[in-house]
Amino acid sequence: GGALLSGAKNPATLTVGAHQEVRAKASELFALPPNVLSLGWMEADSDNSQVTAEFLISTSAQESGVGMEAGDSLQSSLAGAIPTGLQTAITLTNPNPTPASVTIELYDAQGQQRGQSTFTIPAQGHRAQFLNDVSAGGTSPLEGGHFEVNSSVGLVGAEVVTGISGYTMSALSSGTEGPLVFPRVINGAETATSLMLENTSSFALQVKWRAWDSQGNALKNTDRIPVTSTIPAHGTFSGSIASTFGLPDSAEFQGTVQADLIPAPGNALASAQATGIAIYRQGSGIGSLAGQLPTAGVFLLAQAAGSAGTGNSYQLVNPSGSSAQLTILSYGLNGNSLGSTTVTLAPHRPQALEGSLPSGTAMVVMRADSAVVGFQAATDSSG
Repeated sequence: GGALLSGAKNPATLTVGAHQEVRAKASELFALPPNVLSLGWMEADSDNSQVTAEFLISTSAQESGVGMEAGDSLQSSLAGAIPTGLQTAITLTNPNPTPASVTIELYDAQGQQRGQSTFTIPAQGHRAQFLNDVSAGGTSPLEGGHFEVNSSVGLVGAEVVTGISGYTMSALSSGTEGPLVFPRVINGAETATSLMLENTSSFALQVKWRAWDSQGNALKNTDRIPVTSTIPAHGTFSGSIASTFGLPDSAEFQGTVQADLIPAPGNALASAQATGIAIYRQGSGIGSLAGQLPTAGVFLLAQAAGSAGTGNSYQLVNPSGSSAQLTILSYGLNGNSLGSTTVTLAPHRPQALEGSLPSGTAMVVMRADSAVVGFQAATDSSG
């Protein structure tokens, strides 16, 4: 409803040292009462603009948790996927001092509208719901399509996808012109990745798909002759690496995929807009990683000591056709500088940074001389 959560400390204050990371549980930070369900959202203001944050959630069924990057971008248009065979829920936050008039529209894979819901989120309030609540008749979840959110004021949103065992979470964003890079795509007898691309445009768009394996070799010459697909207006593309590129269902593959977005004929002057996400399935476990826009901006990745993951890795991908030079600054747990190094990223070949980092590195700050993408992988015994 937008009221401050009652607690002994609200607001609470944290101090984060230079080049350091602080972790805090919301219940302890705000002294929330135990054994009481508290639903809401948090806002953090800092006197230092060079701060990044991650938002992590865990449950007794998935103690290792899932997380997403916190951001400061408010958008009046948001979109996300509705994967087949999984249940999808969203949460929307209105941090503004004025109410938000919101409409959610559901579209099937062919772009046909299948449901709509209109509501108001109070000033500084939030709303969470399963998407089958607004599907046609409200009886069954819409699968293989996507949803679009439009608001009178800028919102922040997240999507939670739940499977038989475990769940995954990703931030909602508005459509982009791309290209979109999926930096981690895997396929095999026990693991599969579903590539999803949601066309938020009011006209059809063409997608040129290219793929490279873990050694940077183009899959089936797609660097020269990409696989082309057409997505109807407000439609959704969903396919595995096998179905997208004509491989056997259980073919072993690990690498990267790039999607170039082109307006369909007749809309050459328009801007094609889409969002993308990769959904990972290994047994009953699931995960996700949003399609990324290459950037030459600064990356900051942190790994606190004693974290739950048994396998952690910093991964960078250079999606261009020529090498990229990456400058890395490394810092220890107490923020002390451990030096700098330069790494060359070969075209389209994912590179783990662990072998390039000094012992005791807890945080890395890096920047490339051309646009790259990156992510941090954390795995444990449950996947």
